[in-house]
Amino acid sequence: LYEKIVKIDKKKILFVNINYPDKKDLKFIKYSLKKNNYPHINLDEEFSKKFNIKSNDETIFKIDGHWNEYGHELVGKTLIDHLKKNYLIKK
Repeated sequence: LYEKIVKIDKKKILFVNINYPDKKDLKFIKYSLKKNNYPHINLDEEFSKKFNIKSNDETIFKIDGHWNEYGHELVGKTLIDHLKKNYLIKK
């Protein structure tokens, strides 16, 4: 699926928000991306590593699971860092 999307879209970056209710499927998707060495950013790992986030409770609204203001701020910082690190935008 990843290869088909990238082939059709032809962009250097693909944003897929995987907030899946079925943890088994989510685990499979994350494993597949990593195993096949597809370029991706696992925001759970990035939030934990860079910002010491222990739980999604800090970054989402409890009522609907969408990112709150702080969650959006961290996503923005993470994406900018990734784009700069991979020379997709100027530093």
